[in-house]
Amino acid sequence: MRLKCGCIEALEADILDKEDACDVSCEKFGTTYSSFRVRPFRKSDGKPARRFRYKAVDWKFCPFCGEPIE
Repeated sequence: MRLKCGCIEALEADILDKEDACDVSCEKFGTTYSSFRVRPFRKSDGKPARRFRYKAVDWKFCPFCGEPIE
């Protein structure tokens, strides 16, 4: 799923930078969070890892109405 505003792409780029990963993709949308699949680099040799990690990103606002989520 891609939004016209580019927020998902910005979150993916931020996760790539902060997690030192080679691949990240948005996996699912929940009611108050989204899950991103992250493929990190191995610390031993710097190659992409075989396993993925999952990172939850909390929504601060409803994506439909814009109201703050408490």
